Amino acid sequence: TQLGDLFCSQMLLSFRTLIFLASAARIVSAATVGPVGSLVVANKTISPDGIPRAAVLAGGTFPGTLVTGNMSDNFQLTVVDQQEDNRMLEPTSIHWHGLFQNGTNYMDGPAFINQCRSEQELHRTYWYHSHLATQYCDGLRGAMVIYDPADAYLSQYDVDDESTVITLSDWYNVFAETVTGVGTPSSMLINGLGRTAATLDNTTLAVINVTQGLRYRFRLVNTACDSNYVFQIDGHTNLTIIEADGVLHEPLSVDSIQIYAAQRYSFILTADQAIDNYWIRANPNTGPTGFTGGINSAILRYVGANASEPTTSQDTSTNGLINEVDLHPLVNPGAPGGAFSGGADVQLNMALAFDLTCLECRQRFRRSAAVCCGVCGTLFWSAAGVGSLSLPPTTTASGVVPLPARIIPTSINISADVDSMLIVVVVVEINDVEYLEYRRTPPTGSLIISQTTFKFTINGDSFVPPTVPVLLQILSGAESAQSLLPNGSVYSLPHFASVEITLAGGVVGGGHPFHLHGHTFDVIRAAGSTTYNYVNPARRDVVNIGVAGDNVTIRFFTDNRGPWFLHCHIDWHLEAGFAVVMAEDVADWESELIPTSEWNQLCPTYNGTAGLDHVPCCLSVCSLMHWLLYCLYSANLFE
Repeated sequence: TQLGDLFCSQMLLSFRTLIFLASAARIVSAATVGPVGSLVVANKTISPDGIPRAAVLAGGTFPGTLVTGNMSDNFQLTVVDQQEDNRMLEPTSIHWHGLFQNGTNYMDGPAFINQCRSEQELHRTYWYHSHLATQYCDGLRGAMVIYDPADAYLSQYDVDDESTVITLSDWYNVFAETVTGVGTPSSMLINGLGRTAATLDNTTLAVINVTQGLRYRFRLVNTACDSNYVFQIDGHTNLTIIEADGVLHEPLSVDSIQIYAAQRYSFILTADQAIDNYWIRANPNTGPTGFTGGINSAILRYVGANASEPTTSQDTSTNGLINEVDLHPLVNPGAPGGAFSGGADVQLNMALAFDLTCLECRQRFRRSAAVCCGVCGTLFWSAAGVGSLSLPPTTTASGVVPLPARIIPTSINISADVDSMLIVVVVVEINDVEYLEYRRTPPTGSLIISQTTFKFTINGDSFVPPTVPVLLQILSGAESAQSLLPNGSVYSLPHFASVEITLAGGVVGGGHPFHLHGHTFDVIRAAGSTTYNYVNPARRDVVNIGVAGDNVTIRFFTDNRGPWFLHCHIDWHLEAGFAVVMAEDVADWESELIPTSEWNQLCPTYNGTAGLDHVPCCLSVCSLMHWLLYCLYSANLFE
């Protein structure tokens, strides 16, 4: 059950993941694990905000067991899947967020990109989480720290251990699979504890202890499915940022930090205030906001202070929030490619969009009956200015348009001029011809509502996970991005090239934090800025793409072959297709990426060849003999 090797150095991080399936139901909790050990994934009922619910947990806790090690350690971790609660996803797939997996792409974790999911029956600050559908919203997420004994900032702090890791999480008291659209958090948790308005009197908050006079390196990790947070600590207005997403940066002093889903920051705090209790605040952009009764809060407690809740007041921010333009890498600054517009070898402009889709009506009526057949969408995001109603060119808000083949158009944007406005679809039959009529109306209790859904697109395509991982498609004989599934969502990149990607802001539901697997990137144009910095831009692996008018631009170098996910890290949006795959150096995958036998065994568990429509069965599959059997068995699936 050996997982594989993780060799950590300043320039290379790689990780291997083996999902080991077990029937035992016992969950063993441990404070930390690593560099060698097991991480048990199982179901357990917990009450982090005072309301009990079943969850998917790593190591029996939320957040999951802290994974730790040192630079140059050889990590050997075994993920043991013991899930038994079918109200949540029982398969799993773990992504080690921020690790490059150089040479071990097949251990990166995203289901159907780098590996198959499991099935029942059979240097610095990072984190890990499920990368299968929205499973990590049910609890499968935790922090990971790789300590560097030669850290350039080692002399600047006195304490850096498991007690200085701070996780921020949104928490949902419903199962992720029951959510339609975007879930609304019930609460936010700091280090796994929080409150709701209904549980103020029977819940405890996380306490972080400090000793007056000492300097602490805190590692702040946003493990949310959706929320971004404004983080601050009463009475402590000098938070010195030294790291962003695993990359050391020049010191930057701020009094508050806006941190988006999947981002990480290290900051140094000097415990220089009076011995007392101080509120730690993390105000979310979704779910319950504010701090009444201690919601969205934790406690910074000086040794010697009473064990009571703080009475401190929130500081007024004067030093601004973190903006990428203020972050500069400490080591080897500078974006790849030429220091000018068009200076990259490959340039990709990603057109990002949101589409609302009406599904088939639940109820049909007799001919000539005008019926409200469905609600095309509610106002998912109530902030003004998110868009306007867009109808087919031949249609007005009071007109009708033929409905050929009962297909409902999918390009309807939401207007924000009326809160909770509904766009109502009315089906009318006239002489046996169906028509659609769009009406803007406030909600009423008389509507017959059908199911609704939405999708995000990149360059016109919404990502739909293939049933066979992209990596396996290449190992099975696909020769180009055009022959890879999902169609339109795979971009082929040459080896050892500079790549520039532009991501325009303003898409409904933002800000969208985009994450690239397998690399860090340089943010040459940041949200809120109109200038380009090629000399010393921020270097990280998750970036907020901002609002309308922003044109966030990143660059990276293709020195890590394999298929790498580029996606919005709001998990609900990823599930709705907000992703593409960067297929790096496809020609050399077969010779350079050689998965382990354990990796190969994951896919036959659930007949992973199903849906492999365009991959020839007779090319390199012979190097994976078990796939030959599945090809023969499933020959009718191939064109």
